[in-house]
Amino acid sequence: METALKPRVSIVSGAVTTTSIAIAEHFGKLHKDVLKAIRNLDCSKGFHGRNFAPVEYQDEKGETRPAYRITRDGFAMLAMGFTGRQAAIWKERYIEVFNAMEAALNPREATQPEPPAPWLVTPRRFLEIYYALGRRIGAAMLLWVLLELGADEGWVQITMRDLIDELGGNLSLGAIAGNVKRLQKAGLLDVQAHPNTGRRCYFVHQAPLHERIAALRARPEPPGLPELDDALVLEAPEKLQ
Repeated sequence: METALKPRVSIVSGAVTTTSIAIAEHFGKLHKDVLKAIRNLDCSKGFHGRNFAPVEYQDEKGETRPAYRITRDGFAMLAMGFTGRQAAIWKERYIEVFNAMEAALNPREATQPEPPAPWLVTPRRFLEIYYALGRRIGAAMLLWVLLELGADEGWVQITMRDLIDELGGNLSLGAIAGNVKRLQKAGLLDVQAHPNTGRRCYFVHQAPLHERIAALRARPEPPGLPELDDALVLEAPEKLQ
C-alpha cells in the first residue's frame, strides 16, 4: 500500500536537498542501512564530498546521531541502487519535487521566453561589439566568447578556469571579474550560481546589445568598420583591459 507521506526537500546554501533520514523513511529502509549505502557508493571522493554533506540530528531519545544532507545528484546516485515498484514510485516523486523546487529557485529559467535568433559571430560583428562597448576590448572579448558558447540562447555553465582557457589566456582572472561586473551594470549580462554545482552560469541579453549597435550605426560619423572575412587584427595583448 502506498504511503501518504510526501518527499521532504529544502533549500540549503542555494541548493535543493533532502536527507538520509527522509530517504530511509520513504524507501522503507533502516537509516543505518542508508548510511552504509552512502558510505559504500562507488563514486569519486570529490563527487561524494559535493553531494553528501555529513550532518547530525537528535533521535527520539535525544541522542546525537550521524546523517547526510543530499543534493539532487547525490539522490540520483544513491537511488540507482533502490529497486522494486515502491522504490520506483518514490524516485518519481522525489524527481518531481526536486524539479518543482529548482524551478521556483530559478524563475528566470522557468519563464524565460523563446530567445531570438542566435548571433552570427563574425569578425565584423566583433568590431561592432568592440565599438558599441566603448572600445573596451576585454569586455568585447568576454562577450564574444559567451556568444560563441550560446549564452544568448540559454544559460551557459562554465568554470572561471575554463572561461580563461576559452579566452586563450588573454584575460586574467581579475580582468574577467571586472568585465563581468561592467557588462552586468550595462544590462548586457546576467550571472548566477548553479544551485547544485555552484558554478557560474551566464546569460547574454541580446536586445540591449542590438540597441547599442544600432545607435552606433546611426551616428553621423560612425567609426570605420572594415569588411573583414577571416583575419582580425587587434591591439597588443598588454593593452587588454
